[in-house]
Amino acid sequence: MKRKSIRISFSNNCLVKPKLQIIILMICLLSNHLFCMSIINDLCRLNDFNENKVIIKKKIFSQLKVRGTRDINKSILHNEKSALIRSKNDGSLPRYSLQLIEGSDAPLIDQTNPGSSGISHGLECGQVFFYKKNYHLFITEKVISADFGVDLTRFGHWKSSDGISWTRISTLKNSIKIPKNPRHAIWSPMPIYDKRNERWNIFYVGYEEGANNPHGRIFRAYSKAKGLNGLNGPYIDETDTVLSYNDTNKNSWEGKQGADSFYPFQVGNNWYAFYGSSDAASYWDVGLVTASSLDGPWKRDDKPNPVFTYCENPIVITLDKGVKFCVYDDLAHGISDCHSIGYGYSTDGVNWVQKYLSIPLPKWATCIRTPLSFIYEGNDIYIIYFTALTPGDYNGFEKVGRIKVKLVKD
Repeated sequence: MKRKSIRISFSNNCLVKPKLQIIILMICLLSNHLFCMSIINDLCRLNDFNENKVIIKKKIFSQLKVRGTRDINKSILHNEKSALIRSKNDGSLPRYSLQLIEGSDAPLIDQTNPGSSGISHGLECGQVFFYKKNYHLFITEKVISADFGVDLTRFGHWKSSDGISWTRISTLKNSIKIPKNPRHAIWSPMPIYDKRNERWNIFYVGYEEGANNPHGRIFRAYSKAKGLNGLNGPYIDETDTVLSYNDTNKNSWEGKQGADSFYPFQVGNNWYAFYGSSDAASYWDVGLVTASSLDGPWKRDDKPNPVFTYCENPIVITLDKGVKFCVYDDLAHGISDCHSIGYGYSTDGVNWVQKYLSIPLPKWATCIRTPLSFIYEGNDIYIIYFTALTPGDYNGFEKVGRIKVKLVKD
């Protein structure tokens, strides 16, 4: 999802004393902008500042000592920040890391592809999955792109037999060209097959028109055709929303953007889903909801803090022995330094370890955006498709590339 430039500020209900606010803002002048924002958000959202002030002090003084050392700053941002949220590894969880095996020399889908006709500003947010000997891509196509919150979009279904050459199959859904309509801009189509009801489902985000009040909601649509062959739809919208910006039981960390992503995954007999929210300016966080079935109802977990911070659009798979693994859009480093892919893992679907993989920025791209997959190829090798901005920043054409990584179990 597009986002405006970030400005440094404390919220009106922040519990941090004014003198400490001034000290932190002074550090901002000497420091990494996104690191500064992470401190501010940590402090403002702590339930018990005294309990965590040792961690905050360590974080601040470490930053002062290594100012200008980008890689160390990133380590502080991710690793020590995880102590402030409920992502954890208590010793029972194996350690995983990713190693880059193959980079992205050229985009796989760009404006030269015949299927890109009618797409003005490229592709972003969706999923690539392997099904019936073919790769399938469900993706957001930006038909008309302007400022955040006023994009007209559609969902495209693409297909490839080799994972390299892609053909556009169909349009799955169009946004509604009516101001303030909840589906004025639709984003992040996430397909999943519901074995209980024997139908393909798509969970997706809908925004209203208006840069100041995007009012994000999560919707669910199901295929009219029953069975696995109903993948290409047509898809019928459920009447009710899955989650909404105006739900009365929202968690305290949710922002004015409303719900900005949704991805369900199964743990035992229950369903969990990552859902995202943001203030559309300074943070993008992800929490959990649960349900007994894909058709809901979905219940927020009522935790005071999100599972992941500076994260958007996680995609989850299951490894051996039930370990859950996800990749996501890593927003911790800002637009000026966005050549990383976030990932995390968990044994129970609730407590997660949060990490990132830094990769060389492809020559054809200016910023890595949303990962679209984590597809097993064999011998611990996985394929990550992703979208990336191109020269011209948000006025450029967002393209699709891919890398291969090795999953290492320490």
